[in-house]
Amino acid sequence: MTPNINRTAKAIIAQTADRYGVKPSKILGRNNARVASIPRQAAMAAVQRELGYSLPRIGRIFKRHHTTVLHGIRAHEARQQEERG
Repeated sequence: MTPNINRTAKAIIAQTADRYGVKPSKILGRNNARVASIPRQAAMAAVQRELGYSLPRIGRIFKRHHTTVLHGIRAHEARQQEERG
């Protein structure tokens, strides 16, 4: 992973990657396939929820625009709502 990422964010990304069965590099990569985007969105949401980072800061970690981060977090939350019923 990139060395300038906060260690706690790295831990969240690694934990999310493990939960979804992908490598952390897949979450941080440019791949837009569902196999990468769903874990990435979950990791973005976790970083915001657990660390309280701003959208631009999360965007810098994931190398995405802050509006992409916002979309990802909302998509993750919508999936969570669907699963709950």
